[in-house]
Amino acid sequence: VWIYEGCGTCSNMVQPITEIDPGQSLLRIEPQQERYGNHRIQVGARFFVENAREALDVPGEWYFERRTGLLELVRGATDGPPGHAVASRLDRLFDISAHDIRFEGITFAHTAYQPQRDHWYHAESNAILLLDANRCQFVACDFRSLGGGAIVINGGSRGNEILGCEVSETGAGGFTLNSHPDNLYAFDPERYTREPTTRGNRIAGNHIHHIGRIWKHGAGVYLHATADNEIIHNDIHDTSRHPIIATGACGGNEISYNRILNSNLETGDTGAIHTYTTYHAKEGNRIRNNIIGDVIGMGTTQAGEIIRPHYTWGIY
Repeated sequence: VWIYEGCGTCSNMVQPITEIDPGQSLLRIEPQQERYGNHRIQVGARFFVENAREALDVPGEWYFERRTGLLELVRGATDGPPGHAVASRLDRLFDISAHDIRFEGITFAHTAYQPQRDHWYHAESNAILLLDANRCQFVACDFRSLGGGAIVINGGSRGNEILGCEVSETGAGGFTLNSHPDNLYAFDPERYTREPTTRGNRIAGNHIHHIGRIWKHGAGVYLHATADNEIIHNDIHDTSRHPIIATGACGGNEISYNRILNSNLETGDTGAIHTYTTYHAKEGNRIRNNIIGDVIGMGTTQAGEIIRPHYTWGIY
């Protein structure tokens, strides 16, 4: 069952159902795991159940029977010949701790999604990890149908560039810059004071859209405890939550000339450019000359009524 946080609507949790009580119309789940932190299931929180065969009624929906390994897919009347299905096994395609590598024109697709090990705030599955990597480039690459995010850059990585790439249909987000070597956020004891070591990277001219299909707190570009990066000339739209967010001791970052439209479609308490940085940063960030439109936001009342627009800003 997928459960949204409730009236605050920052994110969601995905939990296995342990018991169904038809007589009382109750679903029971295991006690919330540590990875969801202080998440609470609030009265009125919206939810939906997945992988229920009885609910198949729309083309494109599917059901997987684990005991037999049979996958059932509802096809439309006008669908052509059956295509192919991909059962993803890996959530990571590359771990890179090297320098001066260039990837150009490559498609990265069909990774799996792994549950959180840190906290609900920070999605962790990423197709490509750069750890202490310098001057690597991803140019005109295509990241699509990923269980998590596209690229995470950690540790002492510097001078890397992601240029002219497209990211679409991802379970979490797009690109993450985080100085923590293990990509931690909430469980990092220095999350507000960590000195930025991931520095001087460039994310420019990318098209990021239709992200956050599984983990609703995903971002187009996520900056945490990182400095002197350029986030410029990106086209970001149709996101479950914030297109760009900066947290922790972020400083000296240039967030400019981005076009951000139709964002925060499934969450609230957010913005198109969301800043949650601390005074520990030695230099401020520059946010200028961005085009921002249709920052929607969504929440619910205790009666379960959906509220849109709700609790959002252009720059937060």
